[in-house]
Amino acid sequence: VDIAGSSDVVQGGVVAYSNAVKQSMLNVREATLIAHGAVSEETAREMAQGALARLGGDIAVSTTGVAGPGASGPKPEGMVCFAVARRGGPTVSQTVQFGAIGRMQVREASRDHALKLVLDALRLSIHFRCIFGRTPILSAEFLVSSKNGVFFGAFPDIRHFLNRYRHV
Repeated sequence: VDIAGSSDVVQGGVVAYSNAVKQSMLNVREATLIAHGAVSEETAREMAQGALARLGGDIAVSTTGVAGPGASGPKPEGMVCFAVARRGGPTVSQTVQFGAIGRMQVREASRDHALKLVLDALRLSIHFRCIFGRTPILSAEFLVSSKNGVFFGAFPDIRHFLNRYRHV
């Protein structure tokens, strides 16, 4: 995370470029990867659901895509699949075509879009609660990624998250 002070609110993360890590860390099924590929809404949904199950918390957002340079088989550079999983709620997904704008720009656009999805989900349901230790607090979890990878972390305080990332 490029914003100073994020260590105050991000508890940890992982980058899952390989399918093996997606399967072992995020519980993505091999059948999903075979049928739809690593860059698909189906895989993104399983990544978000797996992060939610592994990390606990209330919300997870996943991304998986082709940052470039170049396409990955039939999937063009700049294609990124996102999913938002919420505890007790539906998992929704979408695909965004950012185009061949360059690897760094695709990664930045993906990060910004993923954080916007988290903010949108939180605005829809600000009653998310999680208990860390004995103190009940609002919380959120997120995933941000580049080509076939995922970073996820936990925000123990939604108000801090909203203040820090409101520009997205």
